[in-house]
Amino acid sequence: MLAALAVPALVATGWLAVGGPRPEPTVAISITGSRAGDRVTFAWTWAPQRAGDTFEVLVRGRVVPRADARLDLAADGRQCIRVRVLDAAGVPRGGFSDEGCAG
Repeated sequence: MLAALAVPALVATGWLAVGGPRPEPTVAISITGSRAGDRVTFAWTWAPQRAGDTFEVLVRGRVVPRADARLDLAADGRQCIRVRVLDAAGVPRGGFSDEGCAG
């Protein structure tokens, strides 16, 4: 009886993988930003990197798709973004990053 309770608990917590891939760890994203006049430029790095990775950038309440790890915008004052990495199939590899700000 104890084994009948323990195995589902181990599966639910990720300690025992049964019949499928293990969940990916969260992607670590680091954002840098700089200002030049009325423009801000953001770039980001992430790990682990994979071929075919793309991005969604949360900026000004909108999600903007990006193929490269860079975004240039017109902005008065301080501007912040958050980034999420998508795999080659377009599936998120984790949640949005912490904010990165410039200005």
